[in-house]
Amino acid sequence: MNLSDNCGRPLLNLRISITQRCNNHCAYCHREGEMQRANRSAELMSVQEIVRIAKVGIGLGISRVKLTGGEPLMREDLPQIIAEISGVTGLRDLSLSTNGLLLGGMAKILHQSGLK
Repeated sequence: MNLSDNCGRPLLNLRISITQRCNNHCAYCHREGEMQRANRSAELMSVQEIVRIAKVGIGLGISRVKLTGGEPLMREDLPQIIAEISGVTGLRDLSLSTNGLLLGGMAKILHQSGLK
């Protein structure tokens, strides 16, 4: 089974927001109407949940997955998330949306984990 839009075109892209946290307060990552949660961990999906969503999407014909947020680089378990998703058969592209402020110290390990 493959997913398609209302015009019959195949849906090939999936964006997964893996955190609402961000190290910046720019207009791009605004959270209109959202109150700050007392328990920050309540806003995070587990690694297993994120990987499961990606696997289900890929099983339905998705070939490109983009990890977004907030700022995905704020998750300490990001290399594990990338490693597990990048190994899923059928995935053609795994990418990441970031403001880049934390990328310098993480780029090499993210590449080694499977981010191209």
